[in-house]
Amino acid sequence: TSAVTDFYRQHGIDSEKFTVIPNAVETPEVQRLSRRELCEMFNLPPRDRIVMAIGRLWKQKGYRDLIWAGQMVQVAYQDVWLLIVGDGPQCSQLQEYRDHVGAESGVRFLGHRSDATQLLASCDLLWNGSLYEGQSNTILEAMALGIPVAATDIPGTRDLVESGQTGLLYQLGDVNTLCRWTNAMLRDDTGRAKMGAAAAARVEEHFSLPQMIARHEELYLSLWQRYLERTPASRVQG
Repeated sequence: TSAVTDFYRQHGIDSEKFTVIPNAVETPEVQRLSRRELCEMFNLPPRDRIVMAIGRLWKQKGYRDLIWAGQMVQVAYQDVWLLIVGDGPQCSQLQEYRDHVGAESGVRFLGHRSDATQLLASCDLLWNGSLYEGQSNTILEAMALGIPVAATDIPGTRDLVESGQTGLLYQLGDVNTLCRWTNAMLRDDTGRAKMGAAAAARVEEHFSLPQMIARHEELYLSLWQRYLERTPASRVQG
């Protein structure tokens, strides 16, 4: 991704030496749960909208902003949960922060889940608040499932999400923009479905497994051709 290329260029490696081949995902075949079924699974009061965040609970993922945003969206929309899936070294601190800001009515932690893909397929929106990222497979999986994504506007993620088309890219720390967009999307079933369909189409066109295989084949053929051009014919035949 551009994030990886930029990192190595900043460390003195010529960017022309890189060929970027993005990760690929296949659309998972999972049974989607209704919002009521999802709430019942975790003994939560039923709500009609689910926003989800998935990932390791540590500083890089920007969960404090997401927790604060989850509380504000719940106050504005009311009929919504922010469910955080994952575990990590900051689990207890983040739960304490949630309780400190009074966000328990809108935000719940589900811990590590082996069925995270099914949970993802059953939500309305995915949030990703990473401070930095290479390329998020969770974002790609959500897009492949037709789930619009709101994510921080950072290298790597910027390669995946087309802001305004397949989701939202917002500036680090701009919780207000995240909340306004989420509130609008939760109220707009048609717009949310259209954005999700555009996300799935983007994955199919640019991040599918056949695309990734074709790019590798093209790279290997170009390297072989370059080798042939630089190597005497007698040596190649020998």
